[in-house]
Amino acid sequence: MRSFTRRILARLGYVKASEVPALSLTDVTRLKAADAFVEQWTNSGLAGSLIDDYMCTLGCSEAETYADLFRAYGYTSTADGIISDHTQYDECGDSHHMCEECADDETATTTDELIALMGL
Repeated sequence: MRSFTRRILARLGYVKASEVPALSLTDVTRLKAADAFVEQWTNSGLAGSLIDDYMCTLGCSEAETYADLFRAYGYTSTADGIISDHTQYDECGDSHHMCEECADDETATTTDELIALMGL
């Protein structure tokens, strides 16, 4: 019975803490694509210069997601550069924007406060 229960739980994604869950072919394909993207964009220099070179502005969540991808692969300086470049294009009220007026505004709502207000 214990073996049967383990198999059912494993099918639902539950595994022992010491075990690594099996990856599906789709998961492996996605990881390979993400790995190739990060390597190519980092080696070509596009990852760190996309915003400035192409006047491409990203929303805060897009910039965070883009940076998180590079951080996940160990390219923290590239990720930090992405956020730094993004910050230059942020407007008042955006989470990364830091002009003197906004920095002094103690009543500004933080991202965490907005998330809490939305109940997420």
